[in-house]
Amino acid sequence: MSKKKKDLLPKFEMILLLVFLLTIIIWVIPKCGRGSKASNRLAHTPGEVAQPDSMSMNPVAQDTSRHLVTEVQPQFSEHTKLYVTIDGLNVRTKPGLNSSIIDRLPLGEEVFFMDEVSDSTQQINLGDRIANEPWIKIKTPKGRTGWVYGAGVNYYKKKVKVSAKPAEQ
Repeated sequence: MSKKKKDLLPKFEMILLLVFLLTIIIWVIPKCGRGSKASNRLAHTPGEVAQPDSMSMNPVAQDTSRHLVTEVQPQFSEHTKLYVTIDGLNVRTKPGLNSSIIDRLPLGEEVFFMDEVSDSTQQINLGDRIANEPWIKIKTPKGRTGWVYGAGVNYYKKKVKVSAKPAEQ
């Protein structure tokens, strides 16, 4: 009888393994085909494509001579907005305290980050703290492009306390 059990065990294991594999295959095949059918159905449905004339059942002729449409595109919209956090923040031609000043920005002024940051940081005494920040390239609302000290701008409007001119930022 033990010989009979030993003969049945490999057969039972093989049948169990085949049932398991078939179950997985039956479960996976419909899932794989589902994405391609949906994309083909969307790509080839001619009735669902909006045509310019099919937007209304009864098109009405409109007099466009009285209505002037002006596209208003915000200036520098592709760049991140930053806000000046130090009143009188200097905009410089190059990163560093030794470069010439081209503009001064008031507290809360909105500027645009030009996706460029200096490679190194600089330590500057801001009065209540010593900041060690990189220089940030910005564009002012007037259209001037220059560099400001990183501690002088932020993503949020806030004020940084600076004591009486510790260093020219």
